[in-house]
Amino acid sequence: MQMLQQYLEIPVGRERLAASLHVPPPGRLLAASPVVVCVHGLTGTRVGSCCRSVTLARRLVEMNIACLRFDFRGCGESEDDFRT
Repeated sequence: MQMLQQYLEIPVGRERLAASLHVPPPGRLLAASPVVVCVHGLTGTRVGSCCRSVTLARRLVEMNIACLRFDFRGCGESEDDFRT
């Protein structure tokens, strides 16, 4: 199945969070499709260990569910310093 994945930068103050949005292809996306937001553990990334978050996003799209993955501040490709 074809899937659309888009890289996003979400502004948070002066910094930006790196994110990936996965959506079903045109024609399969329902007007009110649900969206799952994937959040990683501390010091992780939106890809996840062994690409688990990417695999999950692809499976959700197969079920016509959009998925947003993002890196917290200071993690992965997001800007700023990591703070606990």
